[in-house]
Amino acid sequence: MRAVVVVAHAQHRRLDRVEPLVRELPEHARAVLAGSPDRPPAPFVDFPVCGALLLALAMVDLDRGRAGDEHAARSGVRLVALAERFQYLRNFQPTMSAERAREAARHAAGPAYADAVSAYAGLTPGELRPAALAVLADRQAAGSRLNSAFAQT
Repeated sequence: MRAVVVVAHAQHRRLDRVEPLVRELPEHARAVLAGSPDRPPAPFVDFPVCGALLLALAMVDLDRGRAGDEHAARSGVRLVALAERFQYLRNFQPTMSAERAREAARHAAGPAYADAVSAYAGLTPGELRPAALAVLADRQAAGSRLNSAFAQT
């Protein structure tokens, strides 16, 4: 449900109202994707949940992309492409509409979205989790660089 709340607020450009959820979302997504020693990831059962979390992060990044953060826009389109491959939960329509997500990605960075869709299309289910974790690591590193740059000014 957290993912749906974040997606809905991002679509209405009101992420400020759910900032605590936005802050905890990356770590929650990493934990679900990576599993833990007492709960390893279930290959297929968790896929739609992982996808929903990835879509929520994508919408956060696409929102930041609208504000001029090109790295966030590229991260957002990669996350949309991955969320689709994870067959994210689409129970809450129109908020979780695949067409809405694709349109947001195309609008943000159409060629980058097409590249991401192509890059992830051939991945096996076993390769999707590491690919998603790599995008999250890149996203975190970019955020750390951005935070460091702000701290120095």
